[in-house]
Amino acid sequence: MKSGNASNRILIFAAVLTAVFMLLSFSYEDLRTRTIWKLNFLDVAFEGRIDEYYSYSELNIHDLQYPSGNFVKGLAWSVWNIPVWIVTYFFKMDICEHPFLYMWSYLYLVFVLLCSYKIFVKSAELLGTEKKDIALGGALFVFSPFVYIGVLYSGQNDVEVLFLYLLSMYGLFKDRKSVFWLGAVLCYWMKPFYLFSYIAVILLCNKNIFKIIGKTAGLLSFSFLVSLILKMMHLQPSSSQNESINNMWGYMLQGFPGINGIQISILIFVLVLIYFAAYMTKAEGEQRNRVLLYYAALPTLAYFCLVDFEHYRVLLLVPVIVMIIIANKDYLKINIMLLTILNGCGLLAIIGNSDYLLNMRYIKGTVFEMILKNFRTLNYDSGIRSNMFTLMPHYEVAAGIAAAFFVAAAGVFAFVNYPERKEFRIAQSRTYSRVLVGCNVCMIIPALALAFMRL
Repeated sequence: MKSGNASNRILIFAAVLTAVFMLLSFSYEDLRTRTIWKLNFLDVAFEGRIDEYYSYSELNIHDLQYPSGNFVKGLAWSVWNIPVWIVTYFFKMDICEHPFLYMWSYLYLVFVLLCSYKIFVKSAELLGTEKKDIALGGALFVFSPFVYIGVLYSGQNDVEVLFLYLLSMYGLFKDRKSVFWLGAVLCYWMKPFYLFSYIAVILLCNKNIFKIIGKTAGLLSFSFLVSLILKMMHLQPSSSQNESINNMWGYMLQGFPGINGIQISILIFVLVLIYFAAYMTKAEGEQRNRVLLYYAALPTLAYFCLVDFEHYRVLLLVPVIVMIIIANKDYLKINIMLLTILNGCGLLAIIGNSDYLLNMRYIKGTVFEMILKNFRTLNYDSGIRSNMFTLMPHYEVAAGIAAAFFVAAAGVFAFVNYPERKEFRIAQSRTYSRVLVGCNVCMIIPALALAFMRL
């Protein structure tokens, strides 16, 4: 038992060390962009001219890819960055020349991730999960390769949305409607993507068609009202920066030719089946929270199986999948195996589809590049994708196979964990391989090693 505890500590130490290394090694363009947006907002807020935020940002003195973004959605991050703003505004320090200032902005995302972990633990407790299994789930969640990529590499705000989603699920499990709706409306407002999940929850909890329409409209109304108010105050972002919903619909329409050659959306087809099943199911009794979690997770799982997405977006799938795994302890062994396939094949697939992932161009302007001379000799035009294609010239075929395995594993996962299915005895086992857990926790390490290789 002692050796097991020692190996766990070594594993966690390696995972945390990797996290620190990534924080100091990369400065993805989206982190720089979003941080400067926050500083721009604090500039105009201090000077009492918030209405000039967009015109001020359009000056683009830092030569950003996107000069401005929705400042209202970034208010919490702006408040966090006040210490950085004080240094840059009053002492005239250019943030682009001082990588340590970016670290403070990065730490906001780490803080939100830790808050998400706290809500994850509380939600898992409401599912009747044992403490040792919650500890296992926490490690699989926080040290998932997609969490590393989404938070510690890309510096995206998806982790903020994830926190709100987990908060809404906690309120749902606890039967605290105010907490659920607070999290849900803010989550949808931040990222319309989660609408798919909330519709399944609404259908599961309501069988009256008028209540279904009313609650769905209520979920959508907050975002509409905020947009209307901002437009009336002339604070609405430009259309080029307000494309979340348009992008979402564009992804949904991907499909195959069907009746009379008309394009049939695969995702909509699958969502209709999920929603019908949710409407025909009652979440009650001891299984209530597990049923709610399962149907809330299915639309998200279907989305990542059937449409294109950015490399950092998979973060949003991780906690619900892990929560299902630790709540369904009778199938722990096969679920850990399936999670390993999902993580490994998902990572291989997005490597083949994204030139932005673990690219060496984003070590420029980082803490390590500033203090370590060896970092300055790296090939800034290389990265994990180019290195993979150097090793395997036809890697796109391997990436396609990996994507197929990802979808197959997702289908098996949905079947095994269906809460109302009779026992699947052949797959039952509460034991699991520590080696596979270690592979999941440290999966990002070989990916980083490959990215830094000079081929």
